[in-house]
Amino acid sequence: MTDSPPEHLQPSSGGVMPHLQRLLPQASRSTLRRLLADGRVLADGKIVRSLKEPLADHAVVSIAPAHSSPRQENIPEGLEIAYSDAQVIVIVKPAGLLTATDEKEKRPTALAILQRHAAQHNSKAAVYLVHRLDRAASGLLVFARDVRSLANLKMQFRRHTITREYDLLVHGAVAPAAGKLTHSLVERGDGRVVIARSAADGRKAVLDYQLLAKRGGDRSVVSHVRCRLYTGRKHQIRVQMLAIGHPVVGDDVYGQSGGKGHQQERPGGTPAGRRGQSAPRQPGAKASLGQRLALHASRLVFKHPHTGREMTFTSEPPFLPKAPAERRLGQKKKPR
Repeated sequence: MTDSPPEHLQPSSGGVMPHLQRLLPQASRSTLRRLLADGRVLADGKIVRSLKEPLADHAVVSIAPAHSSPRQENIPEGLEIAYSDAQVIVIVKPAGLLTATDEKEKRPTALAILQRHAAQHNSKAAVYLVHRLDRAASGLLVFARDVRSLANLKMQFRRHTITREYDLLVHGAVAPAAGKLTHSLVERGDGRVVIARSAADGRKAVLDYQLLAKRGGDRSVVSHVRCRLYTGRKHQIRVQMLAIGHPVVGDDVYGQSGGKGHQQERPGGTPAGRRGQSAPRQPGAKASLGQRLALHASRLVFKHPHTGREMTFTSEPPFLPKAPAERRLGQKKKPR
């Protein structure tokens, strides 16, 4: 991860004590001094050694979690907090966890977990949903901690100034090795997303893709692809990659199964795969990934809603194969 100071940050100027008191209003001055002595007080990511140490006008003061790296925090429910301050929280969501849903939903969600976690530190703390990841996908998400930050981040999404990149494994040898996909997507009544008959029938979806590596042979080729989203449609990457004949590995909705619900169709019944056909089944790929969707939000870049500073976060996909046969495209084999 980059640009990832620890939790509980506040903008500051002047001495550090007033800001520590705002961060930990229940703590005594002796407790705050002990935090300082333990090296847990940071300003712009650097340890503060003295309560009287002068700070820059736009310095960010933070408290590092005890006995853990100041750059990440794990929550028992499986979330990793990559960054947290008074305005935003960036997390790495595990596969299988909903991002958010309505009040009737009983399953845990990332939003509810973060709200409970924030309330443990401050009963009045709030966490707001900015964007989503598919339940089956994993990776980086940003949440807002106040309504002004929420509005700012939403605006960045609307203007497409936020960078979102995803790593995925797909069936087949992707060709050409790079390109831009533009489709019109529409959601059916059963929740599945399909390619619309015309642009007027759906919502525009745009992404760039690049082939990074491939492994296997004959009918069992798996390609490692990186996508950059320019729009944020439901199931966009999964549907658009299927539309060019390369379903995401481990996708039990739009992937290869031969069973009900696995073949993408346009309204009216036309399959959305290349030449109107779904790609041939690739046996064994899903099992090798532990039955999970091979789709991970691996890079997120946005401007901090308070400071305007560009913030970049990266997360390694947990499902990438480590087989010796895989080699990055364009790389030469190392001499023995």
